[in-house]
Order: sequence, then structure tokens, then C-alpha cells
Amino acid sequence: MPAPAPAREPDEPRILKSGIVGGMAYTLYSDGSIQAELPTGVVRFASLQELRDHVSQAQQGG
Repeated sequence: MPAPAPAREPDEPRILKSGIVGGMAYTLYSDGSIQAELPTGVVRFASLQELRDHVSQAQQGG
């Protein structure tokens, strides 16, 4: 009887899409997270909504 396969570490999420929107470079991952190049540096957000909220707050001066 073959030995069971060893448990795998969770893979890094795959890149689904990357590009530039409104002058902002981004990378969208298979787990729903998104990495964006912001004026303050590269930031990874858990979701697109989290990024939208961050950008909205920054535009409002908050």
C-alpha cells in the first residue's frame, strides 16, 4: 500500500491579474487580496473593498 502524500504547506495565492488603474499599479491574487503601489509605498490589502476604503479615506484627508 503506498504511503500517504505528505501534507503540503498552503501555496502562496496565484496572481490572477495585474495592471495599472488610475496611475496605480496593482496585483490581484487568487485569495481575493490585492497589492497596490500607493504614494506611501506598496501595500497588500485583504480585499478590493479594503483598498477602496483606504483610497477613499486618503482622498478625504483621513
